Amino acid sequence: MQIQEVLRQLDELFATNQMQEAEHLLTEALMQAKEEESQKKSSGEAVLILLNELTGYYRSVGRHEEAVQNAREALEQIRKLGMSESAEHGTTLVNAATALRAAGQYEASLEAYREAEQIYSICLPSEDARFAGLYNNMSLAYERQNAHEEALSCLQKALAVILQTADAKEETAATYTNMAELYLKTGQISEGLNCLEKAL
Repeated sequence: MQIQEVLRQLDELFATNQMQEAEHLLTEALMQAKEEESQKKSSGEAVLILLNELTGYYRSVGRHEEAVQNAREALEQIRKLGMSESAEHGTTLVNAATALRAAGQYEASLEAYREAEQIYSICLPSEDARFAGLYNNMSLAYERQNAHEEALSCLQKALAVILQTADAKEETAATYTNMAELYLKTGQISEGLNCLEKAL
């Protein structure tokens, strides 16, 4: 299977908002990838990539049970591939945690984010941009639980990573905006306005 070609087609379908076609492409490609894996024609990494993509797709269209189900299958695929201490495992956990968060399963979500943090800490340098994505997503799970201090701490960690990244203006602005929202929500007006200025 030419997984990069599938992903290219997927990007085109998303860009033109052809969501049903995107789902069809992903499910057909996943069936093919599983067939190739069963016949020992591939290692199964294409299956992992497609399960992660389907998790994100189902989350984005509000089909939370299917998102969580695909996320669990992706984590099982990680185990099967012997990739339990890899950065890919961390990223799959972030994806799964985000699906759980969207489904309202905040404790399970935070547990998966924390496990991803442990794996990233082993596999990645501390300035890797994937940490910023992890902490930004983690902060949203804390915020849903009204754990504002923990949410803010995650955003500060995300910002520390982003500020070390070249050409990350959009991510920097988004993180400052999220921080501003939290400060304002908790009555810390001057801190919130200061973050908004930095975001602008």
